[in-house]
Amino acid sequence: MATAMSDALLHALPDLALLIRRDGVIAAKCGGGDIEVTRERGSLEGASLRDVWPDDIAEHLLNLVRKALKGRTAVVGRYRHNGRSYDVRAQPVGIDRAMLVIRAPWNAAADAASSATAEGEKLFLRSRESFAQELTEAVESSRLREIKFAVMALHIGGMAEIESTLGAGTAERVLTVAVERLSTARRILGSAPAALPQLARLDTDLLAVVLKDAAHRSAVTASAEHARRSLAESISLDSRTLLLSPIVAVAFFPDDGGSAPELLKATTGAIESARSLRRQNTVMYASAEKRLDTPYVADLEREIRSALDHQQLVLHYQPVVELAGHQRTLALDAAITWMQPMRGAIASEHFLPLMQISDLGQRLDDWLLEEACRDLTRLTDAGYLRPRIAFAPGPQLLRSDHLAEKIACAVNRAGCDARRLELYVPESQLASGAGREQLAAVRSSGVRVFADGFGKGGLSLSDLELIPLDGVRIDRSFIDRLETDVRASAVCRSAIALARSFEMQCVAVGVESTTQLDQLRELGCALAQGPLFCAPRPLHRFLDEDGASGVNTSIM
Repeated sequence: MATAMSDALLHALPDLALLIRRDGVIAAKCGGGDIEVTRERGSLEGASLRDVWPDDIAEHLLNLVRKALKGRTAVVGRYRHNGRSYDVRAQPVGIDRAMLVIRAPWNAAADAASSATAEGEKLFLRSRESFAQELTEAVESSRLREIKFAVMALHIGGMAEIESTLGAGTAERVLTVAVERLSTARRILGSAPAALPQLARLDTDLLAVVLKDAAHRSAVTASAEHARRSLAESISLDSRTLLLSPIVAVAFFPDDGGSAPELLKATTGAIESARSLRRQNTVMYASAEKRLDTPYVADLEREIRSALDHQQLVLHYQPVVELAGHQRTLALDAAITWMQPMRGAIASEHFLPLMQISDLGQRLDDWLLEEACRDLTRLTDAGYLRPRIAFAPGPQLLRSDHLAEKIACAVNRAGCDARRLELYVPESQLASGAGREQLAAVRSSGVRVFADGFGKGGLSLSDLELIPLDGVRIDRSFIDRLETDVRASAVCRSAIALARSFEMQCVAVGVESTTQLDQLRELGCALAQGPLFCAPRPLHRFLDEDGASGVNTSIM
């Protein structure tokens, strides 16, 4: 009995517990460390993750920390080092720190990353690397033969909660049951044992499989639905009944991606979209066109129509600040937020892309334009004469032949000053040449025009010379990698220099850490926005709490 209790106690203790800052620096060692899970021994305080682990593992751990801080919720993951697997959990602690708890699996079954039996034959889960290779080969073969195939990703919702409350061993047993169910579901995995493709484990709660015969999409759709039902059935373990919340995502080659990374990104993006909307036990499709045909999108469209009718949509603003001096706010960047009665605040990126290619897109564009102009009037009436209101119109409004006229009418109805409006236009649209005459007319009315997502959309030097622009906004993907990728730093440096040469403003978007801020200042960037300065919030919060925050977000 004593030995069993000692084993249980030992399993409950972490092999290593670290308090990690957002920039990847270890603030404190909080426990554990007796098992060699790191590359170096000794004091860890003040070291970066890259000082302790190999670069690829350090990058993975840092991504978990940032994901936990961004979502304000625990995130779990796994990595392998020196032939062993380690489970990782990142838990937010305060505003910019997370507790990183690392455990080595306590038995061989967990260390093997789970295997299951299917009618007496072992069905081992493939590694992420093996799956990536298979996916790459499938892309090359299908492109050569000009045939379609599908990638199906299966997010097993509830695994993280089971692991945190019942332990890694129970979580692995749940995964084994899930794999057994999928392996015996012939409608998803094939009609005969010889045709049985192997499942891969991409993350703690994420499986994937390549379906090489996707000529008939209806069959793939049926397979996805069958997989969802198989995973949604209750699981009985040790007198407990456990329920999972699966999300099945499907991407087709070549419609949803022409390479292995693109297909994986398409499926994981569909899963994240469902999770952000608190959609559980559902099937998602990466293709927007396909997703518009699903009951999920039809329901979402009805909900958004109701949200417009019942004033559940609001604008939240994030300040664009000067990096010099006292970080004055020069503009407020508007984004639609859905205040869903049951699920709380839902950011626009989780529903707007789908709605903008539906019949509802034009109505949302019109509402955004009118509301932004009304808020500018409210700002002026309250005595705030400096900051501008900025917003990104949807594709339907930007493609309109009456863009300038619509903006002028909204400005007149609100009684605001067009010179205090900023328009964020995707760089990809500017590069295509579409709507340049309308944008020139908009700019001549006093509205400022910025190229959004700069660095990814293909604007040439001649485009910058010909297109009337007031500024560029560096794509947040480059800011995210600014601390770790020399190429991202080079892109930022070039964008800042180009903007200065063309006498335009340059805004760094998505700044999250003081390290990023220091690097941007060294590169000569004058403006930035991001969670480091202020989270998006309603206009009345700026008016009510002007100057009260720890960071100077005063709009006076």
